[in-house]
Amino acid sequence: MYKKTITLGIISLFLLSGITMNVSALSTNSPSSSMSKLYNRLCDMIGWCRGTGVYANMVNITGIFEYDGTNFYIGDAELHFGPTWYIKSADSAVDYDGDGENESVYDELLGLVNTEITVGAHEQSEDWYSVFTINGEVYRVPGIPVWAGIHTWRWRHNQPDG
Repeated sequence: MYKKTITLGIISLFLLSGITMNVSALSTNSPSSSMSKLYNRLCDMIGWCRGTGVYANMVNITGIFEYDGTNFYIGDAELHFGPTWYIKSADSAVDYDGDGENESVYDELLGLVNTEITVGAHEQSEDWYSVFTINGEVYRVPGIPVWAGIHTWRWRHNQPDG
């Protein structure tokens, strides 16, 4: 029964994250391989950062923010903001694009396309980053992300306990 529950949980992660791939394409020979990308996406989704501690390999990346219809980039750095279902459905806690509108995370990100921004991010592997800050504003705290359902709304909106 335990193995069945674990298996169903793993399958659910794949389905909920929108990940599809050709099994024959799995290779771990390079950071850009399908297996490495799958691993990075799963780490991003559950809030696990490679390295030692939650701040391992944190860097600031500045440049022109681009979107290719699937992923966001600054130069060659592929930036990830969590599962697609989350960024398209969740209201953003911050008006990152400065247009005065209360929008989804996705619309806020689209509003930044073709502008220069700085993100604070964790390098999961070569040129693949999980984003934590956008232009100095907190997007998410290192550790378990808000879409995992156990993150506190209070921290995200900077409200005191009580």
